[in-house]
Amino acid sequence: MPNKYSPWMRFKVWVNGRVLLSEQLSMSTGNPVTIRIYLAKCRKHGYFEDSLHGYSKYMNCPNCIRQEAKL
Repeated sequence: MPNKYSPWMRFKVWVNGRVLLSEQLSMSTGNPVTIRIYLAKCRKHGYFEDSLHGYSKYMNCPNCIRQEAKL
């Protein structure tokens, strides 16, 4: 699989834990809401994209979630 993230983005993830990839405006609830998509790195599966969740603003690796669901 070719690496689609630049070395600069990967460096920023290494330093900060995550980096902002994009912002999207969602109107699904009738009120405009900005959804921010971040790049992060899982120790097991490598880089993944996700939005922030919960009060502590954690991120979930989709491959880790799939593995836990199979158990």
